[in-house]
Amino acid sequence: MPDLATLPDFQSLLEAGGLKGKHRLTPEDVSEVTGAPISTVRRWPRKGHLRALRTGSRYRWILAEDLRDFLSLPGGSND
Repeated sequence: MPDLATLPDFQSLLEAGGLKGKHRLTPEDVSEVTGAPISTVRRWPRKGHLRALRTGSRYRWILAEDLRDFLSLPGGSND
């Protein structure tokens, strides 16, 4: 996971992951930005740690603001 202390804000984190301007993120996007394995990112919503929206039966979207809130929690990305 990128060192959040070295990034001035959440938008810089998205820019570092090549996701500038995106409001809806795939689990793969979140994995890339946080450095967490995709299996971990998919587990976060199932455990209720991170909100994910479903469209259809297979597709999940994570809103950028939900990811921002999740990352600001103590231990947010360590589960």
